[in-house]
Amino acid sequence: MILATGWSALLAAASADTAPPADDRLYAPHPLSGLWLAIGIGALLAGAALAVWIIRPRRHRSVEIAPPATIHDVYLHRIDELGARLAGGDLDERHLHHELARTLRSYAGDTGTTGADAMSASALDSAGRRRAAAAVRSFEQPQFAESASADTAQSLRVARDVITEDDADASRMVPGTNRDGVPPTGEEPSA
Repeated sequence: MILATGWSALLAAASADTAPPADDRLYAPHPLSGLWLAIGIGALLAGAALAVWIIRPRRHRSVEIAPPATIHDVYLHRIDELGARLAGGDLDERHLHHELARTLRSYAGDTGTTGADAMSASALDSAGRRRAAAAVRSFEQPQFAESASADTAQSLRVARDVITEDDADASRMVPGTNRDGVPPTGEEPSA
């Protein structure tokens, strides 16, 4: 019955509106140390400094950029590489002449003669690439002869001359004409 009495007494006390007396003392909020204030201000300043650093205008460093190589320079370099490969023993005379002919055909194609990669010397000649055609024709004998006896230094020089002279001709070309100064239709250029 003690248990019943305990519950009964509790219920009786709750129904009588007899709450325990309130504590009339007011307590001040817990004082924060000055350290927390300093940490908060420091965090705000660090955030502002980071934002300024991110959005600040940046000085562009001047980087020296090499001028782009011209198509002529690229092919002259290829011919020099072929000469180095010949000197190093990576190419024999026959393969050198194959590569020189292929390089000149590729050069003719890259400088405006459509389909020059697969043209014979006669087709290059018909397309107005007379110097390239003559050089390719001169490389045929060493390419297909049973024993190559060509002067490789002369062959390299001829290939370089084709590109060098072609570069000089290109700077003197009249717009609307081929490399020989003739319009593609065979008419005379209008001045």
